[in-house]
Amino acid sequence: MSQSRKRKQVASPYSTGGGGSNFEDHVGAYYLARLLLRAAPLGQGTAAIAREIQFQSIYRDEPVDDLRIFSSLPQGEMKLTLQIKKI
Repeated sequence: MSQSRKRKQVASPYSTGGGGSNFEDHVGAYYLARLLLRAAPLGQGTAAIAREIQFQSIYRDEPVDDLRIFSSLPQGEMKLTLQIKKI
């Protein structure tokens, strides 16, 4: 087979970066659903209630910008923050 007839190898969009974005979208959708249901977000205990979710928000002192989930306990005595970074 000649060089011109060889099949060109192309990397899939998922393996070149799209997979991380898809994963980030799914994780964000999960936490948004928990917020709307006023349910406990994974990683913050069964009594916590999600209060706010931020995507791609930048803070000077924080290395994580992909996803932040702010929660509190029902009585409000403790505030919780979960930060997720896509690597």
